[in-house]
Amino acid sequence: MESPFNILPELKSQGIDRKVINSFLKIPREKFLPDRERSKAYSIEYLSTPIPIWGNQNTTALDLGLKMISYLDLIQGKKVLEIGTGCGYYTAIIWELINGKFLYTTEINEELCKRGKETLISLNIKPKFYCTDGSKGIAGEKFDRIISWAAFEEEPGDLILSLRAKGILIAPVGKGKVQDLMLYYKDKNIKSISLGKVIFVHIISKY
Repeated sequence: MESPFNILPELKSQGIDRKVINSFLKIPREKFLPDRERSKAYSIEYLSTPIPIWGNQNTTALDLGLKMISYLDLIQGKKVLEIGTGCGYYTAIIWELINGKFLYTTEINEELCKRGKETLISLNIKPKFYCTDGSKGIAGEKFDRIISWAAFEEEPGDLILSLRAKGILIAPVGKGKVQDLMLYYKDKNIKSISLGKVIFVHIISKY
């Protein structure tokens, strides 16, 4: 298996936040992948390509995933909600950036929730896990930052309402195969901007 330094120059060239890159170097991505896929963890060929995991799902491509986390502007003490734990890799990156404590993560796929939780705990990473639908946020909780790894067909109003003042939400939004990666910022009013076109699976929601 190749070293993470193999793809470091490419990540830096894409403008990914330095703090995010430092976290990337600390978290062993291969531990979050099935055995048959671990050789792809730091391959330049898979830098922009999703990798199959469990539950008939794929990872978000590494460069895109790290860019999305960069947009969150994470620092220690921020309270974060992640929609879609998946294999847990990006959960670990976020945990490292905020120094734990205030990370909440949801995953509706039971197999992924189980495997992601097991891997994270084995690395002493212990966010608040919810093996459930996170599309409407978590009742009674407000967050500084929210990120979704699945696409909403329309503006995720319930998640926007879950933001604290000066909060940021990153989520793919759109009804088709191709969506807009949207950044929502909560000030006196809600401001939004498209960060570009992306392709994500649509969110599975009981709502």
